[in-house]
Amino acid sequence: MSFEGWRASASAWPLKQLIAIWNDLPGMLPVQKFTSREIALERIWRFLHPPRQTTPRTGKEPKNPFREGSKAAQIYVLLAVQTAQPRTRSNSSPGGNGTA
Repeated sequence: MSFEGWRASASAWPLKQLIAIWNDLPGMLPVQKFTSREIALERIWRFLHPPRQTTPRTGKEPKNPFREGSKAAQIYVLLAVQTAQPRTRSNSSPGGNGTA
């Protein structure tokens, strides 16, 4: 169904019914009224049919904002590598001898 079809079928519904539909949607803040019927129809439609992302996400690293070769740039790279890798739990103690 298109938005135009939704608008045609729901335009005859009482505004109270559109408010009840909106208030029953999970995660949405309840409303007492809408500014207009058109806004109610658009909001419900957008909830049920969220816009698709048109550009695919790329795995590019964010640009280093610090001067190349500076200590801040080196720390930024180290932190970016640490946050990109999943944390694993090691069995060794901080002393490095492997005993607990």
